[in-house]
Amino acid sequence: MLIAEQLFLLTTNPSTGKPYMSSTLMHCLSASLISELLLNGNLELNKKKVSLIQSESTDPLLQKTLTLIANKPNRSIDYWVTQLLTSHKNLHNKIGDKLSDRGVVSKQEKKILGLFPSVAFPFEKGDLSDVVKDTFNIVLSKKQSQTELNSHEEKTIVLMSLLQGSGLIKNVYDNRSEARFVEKEIKRITKDLPVTQAVKKVMDVVQLDLIVAATTASVAASSDSSSSSD
Repeated sequence: MLIAEQLFLLTTNPSTGKPYMSSTLMHCLSASLISELLLNGNLELNKKKVSLIQSESTDPLLQKTLTLIANKPNRSIDYWVTQLLTSHKNLHNKIGDKLSDRGVVSKQEKKILGLFPSVAFPFEKGDLSDVVKDTFNIVLSKKQSQTELNSHEEKTIVLMSLLQGSGLIKNVYDNRSEARFVEKEIKRITKDLPVTQAVKKVMDVVQLDLIVAATTASVAASSDSSSSSD
């Protein structure tokens, strides 16, 4: 399962099929595609510029992402984190459609007030949160001994970093003190663990981009509020 698909499930209300409120979630979903391609060796970063290394992927969504990047070479990762949201035309629903095709979620379409289309992707809550927690606990134990991680564990680090970036770490760790501890460990982990350079670059760059995205969203909200009050 792609990082984007796991992030989708962990940040969607299983009952309503709607994403939980987050100003940076959509940017995190976009960043997860770039992260996956970097970790898979399809892309590499050279001074924050994204370079194409391998242009083929068996996953249709990743393949389309690679095609988009191939058509606009030497753009920054900052550019693509934002641009993919437009290029994929509702990335959240595209990920939901992928999961719906595999029977992981259901797809419900309706029109609000008979005019405005609305899509939801409800699903039966499985054990993904527990699986992620178990894997991350393994990562934390390896942190103590400076043991090298496998690719699955490295992807879990990226997933947790994006989950933290979306402000929805509580969806996995509902205990507040435990969630705060995990957030601190995520920030420290690339300094203390021998993870690959790809993981280090992904987490460093993505975290900076998410800060910018959150700031932009906050400024936009303030601007809208001021306009309304006028």
